[in-house]
Amino acid sequence: MKRFLFLLPVILCFGVAARSADVQAVLPASFAGWTASAAPSITSPAALDQLLGTDATAFHEYIVKSIEQRSYAQGNQTVAITLYRLRDPSSAYGAYTFLRNDSLSVVNLGAYASASRKRALIVVGEMLLDVTATPNLARPSDADLKQLADLLDKRADHTPYPSIGEHLPEKGRVRGSEHYVLGPRGLSQYVPIGTDDWVGFDHSAETITARYRVAGKEETLLVASYPTQQIAALKFAGMLRRFTFDP
Repeated sequence: MKRFLFLLPVILCFGVAARSADVQAVLPASFAGWTASAAPSITSPAALDQLLGTDATAFHEYIVKSIEQRSYAQGNQTVAITLYRLRDPSSAYGAYTFLRNDSLSVVNLGAYASASRKRALIVVGEMLLDVTATPNLARPSDADLKQLADLLDKRADHTPYPSIGEHLPEKGRVRGSEHYVLGPRGLSQYVPIGTDDWVGFDHSAETITARYRVAGKEETLLVASYPTQQIAALKFAGMLRRFTFDP
């Protein structure tokens, strides 16, 4: 379906629930020499409040279906893996951009992945893996995690990821600053001008933001996409009434 876009620049100054019987575990008993120390724990989205604290409200907008957790060991190394199963690959990509931070660098472990010495985030279809090493120890190697990602890929939803990011200009963009957003509370994390639905997520809007360095200042660019030209025009007219745009 053809969608209609507009770009909105915003200048900013910066100084556990019961196991679900109908959800099957997907994390394997072992991978690349890492062995699970116990059976997986599967919880409902209600567990997000405990896992993510104040970030849980915004994370819910990506439509989490279940949360699976399992610990693994290899020699004296241990690692905890949380697997979020989301509505579809677009939601998984959005959740990935929400959890990603500046301490993580892009790695080649799948369609989207970032990692540091102790943590890795990996998107596999509609699944998002959050891999965290025990304090003072390192996470599994990229090769080990690639084997895990390949195992999960056999069971993943291969619906295409969102293409809206292709409309973000390259010049001046801060790498890793992209955030794919599907709800007003998530958007307020990056464009803090209200938590009401001024973009139009209730009209099937999808948005992506990114930071840019321009003329010594930092700006945030918002790109919004709508299912029809009429909805795009309606929502943009509302923004013109609400905000002042510099020529």
